[in-house]
Amino acid sequence: LRIEMVLPDSRHVAFGPSKWKHVPGNLYPTTLEVEGLCNIGDLSNESSWDWQPCNDEPNFEDLWYATRGGGGGSYGVVTAVYYQLHKKPGKLTGVTLVPRADAWANLDTHEEALAVTRSFLDFHFSFFAEPEAILVTEEVSNSCGMADGDPNRYIYCFQGAGDVFKARFESDPIRAEYFNVGLEHWESFVHSKFVDGEFPPLNEPAYQSFLFPGFVTIDVDTVVNKREELLDILAPCWLSGIYAFFDPSTQFDACMSSEGYFPGGNVQYASDGMDAFAPSRRKAVYQFSIRKPDTIEKIWALMYEGKDITYDNFPGSGCLNHFSSVSY
Repeated sequence: LRIEMVLPDSRHVAFGPSKWKHVPGNLYPTTLEVEGLCNIGDLSNESSWDWQPCNDEPNFEDLWYATRGGGGGSYGVVTAVYYQLHKKPGKLTGVTLVPRADAWANLDTHEEALAVTRSFLDFHFSFFAEPEAILVTEEVSNSCGMADGDPNRYIYCFQGAGDVFKARFESDPIRAEYFNVGLEHWESFVHSKFVDGEFPPLNEPAYQSFLFPGFVTIDVDTVVNKREELLDILAPCWLSGIYAFFDPSTQFDACMSSEGYFPGGNVQYASDGMDAFAPSRRKAVYQFSIRKPDTIEKIWALMYEGKDITYDNFPGSGCLNHFSSVSY
């Protein structure tokens, strides 16, 4: 709700939203105005701080926008950030999806394996971007998401949404046959395996290579309106990663070097409308670590086809600072 920072001209300022508007369909209020104050007291002595209107007021709306995704560190030194906390919405469920080696070994053709992979990806896209299409409510969809940097690749869900995810995933006998769906329950995110250190060994070559391939984030518009074309590109790439899961010796030849992230369709709404996150990141449903440049180029060509160049100054690559409401 508020940021305190020291500007390059040594002024100590505090600023934050002062007026909001609810936009139908958005999860969070849209910021309309940002106001701030200047500390006219001794910066080195907190007891003497005195917050007053600024004589030469900075553009606080620009500062609010820039410090929330602008990066660079050239706007000032952030000294404090204040958050609004909410009541924890029940226990946390971690959902895991693991390919079944015995079932995959029984697939006779590459085309059959590709069909299973497409079904897997299609379900995730629908659950997070178009939940009503698979009889899932928006509330349930918005209660699940993946946490940035989690090597365990859990889908974290609140309010019983994990049980719904499992039930809907297994409603397709093909997906149920080829993937084991696990559920783990914790009191909160702090108690989860993401926090308690149960990570894969860092000396594994596959994990060491995680940081180097190109990260591609795919926006909701592409997932919703160009689904089949997207699956034509992604399914073979993802399938190579599944093969590498079963045979690690093939990992460096695979199109993908790690599992993808499904941050959740609500990311497109996880913004107050006044931040510097690129549309492809803020509106991302999927993040994929890809080794093959031609695959990345095909995805970008599909994403930006017909869009003005000003749509996104940061093409769908890099990491997602805001993954989902679960990771806030």
